[in-house]
Amino acid sequence: TNGHQFLESVVHASFAVLSFTFSEFKIGETTKEKSSNLEMVEKVVELVLSIFFSCLDKHGNFPSIFKHGFQLLQNLCNDNNYCSIMIKHGGIVAVIDAMMTNVEDVTIQTIGCIILRSVSEIGEVATMNVVEADGVDLLLDIMTTPDSDIRVIEEAMRTILALSVGVESRSVVVLEGGISVISEAMSEFSHSASIQETGLAALCFLASDVDDTVLEGSSLFTTVRNALTLHQDNVTIYQNGFALLEMLSLRRDAVRSKMVSSGCIDCVIEAVTRKQYPSRVVANAFEILIKLVVQSRECREMMCTPEMLESIIFSMMLHVKCYKVQLDGCQLLIEMRTNLGEDCIVKAGGVKASLCAMMAHNSSEDIQKVACTLLSHLSTDPACFDLVSIAPGSNLGPNVLEAILSAMDNFPGSEQVKAIGTLTLEKMVEREEIRDHAKSELPRIRSALRSAMRLYTNECAAKARAIEKYLEQ
Repeated sequence: TNGHQFLESVVHASFAVLSFTFSEFKIGETTKEKSSNLEMVEKVVELVLSIFFSCLDKHGNFPSIFKHGFQLLQNLCNDNNYCSIMIKHGGIVAVIDAMMTNVEDVTIQTIGCIILRSVSEIGEVATMNVVEADGVDLLLDIMTTPDSDIRVIEEAMRTILALSVGVESRSVVVLEGGISVISEAMSEFSHSASIQETGLAALCFLASDVDDTVLEGSSLFTTVRNALTLHQDNVTIYQNGFALLEMLSLRRDAVRSKMVSSGCIDCVIEAVTRKQYPSRVVANAFEILIKLVVQSRECREMMCTPEMLESIIFSMMLHVKCYKVQLDGCQLLIEMRTNLGEDCIVKAGGVKASLCAMMAHNSSEDIQKVACTLLSHLSTDPACFDLVSIAPGSNLGPNVLEAILSAMDNFPGSEQVKAIGTLTLEKMVEREEIRDHAKSELPRIRSALRSAMRLYTNECAAKARAIEKYLEQ
């Protein structure tokens, strides 16, 4: 007995020294250094794993050996070359078997999860090696074990996320009940921001390949809502949660109805109406709202309100420098006008918002297209150009005219910008107060129209000639 205790002490002390030695070990710069270092690492890995397998064969309890050996392997796994050596010599099986025989040791479980995650991040082949060694079963068992240490759950969740990236390994995680296990863990540790962040990211991958019927019967929607509600100041949780909801918004009506009934959409709307969220969160929220407004009548009626309209326009003005907010914001206003009408959008400041988007992103053809389209729709309302301008004391007509002409000048090869700009100009020159200002810009208008007539259909070309003739009178 004394001999075994002495040997165990020597082995774990040796592992501790090696772990420290390899904590910042580099592969080397020259070919000779690399070759020498790889050869040395291979010998060390062979030694460590042979001792692991020997301990496992004895069915004894050697926690100190596994702890220090795991720390050594963790340090080596920081380099993919060394990690590959560990895989080649059966390291995955050794780590998983050691974790299974030391289920109550927090350190062994935690470091073991980290090692498996490092392996999974190398590539799909290495990931499937973990899967084939029953790594998924082990990790899900860890997450469902009562009274598990939160540190172990966090690392197990991160490893499941790594296993969820590849299509083949992801299907195994789903088949083994990964979605429900993750949801339950997130509910149990709802106070942990780390578990919520990682869980939402993993669910986004896992739910992408699942049938709608599976999603409808799961607690996933409640899990997402609770994460967003309990962590309103955590940007990463909102980004991950919104990425998941955006993907779900493309599913069939029953799934979108669950998003509404569970309260997930209320969290999206809250992100738009609250003022402290950064641009990337607002952009994600707009992306979800567009998909829901376009594809779900229930969601369209729920969101197309004057209050929501004001929040969207306020967010556009607040995040005017964010490309995605402006692009999706203009598209949202175009969709909402069907329910609310052009006059409601004009009164809420839709014209100003579209002008600010065009001016802030004058080099973006996509924003010029969608903003010109919005202005073309809004110009049918008599009040469109009567509001106070961005520059107090004048009307919006000159600003709109300048924005349209600038877009046509900046993108001479865009048929859509030219065509929409021409249609908007046609509506504008019908207004006497704008027509007088347009006449002073006649050379520029004539140049914009004539330079692009070759891109037009016959109908648009006729409109362009009519505008020019009308202004010349």
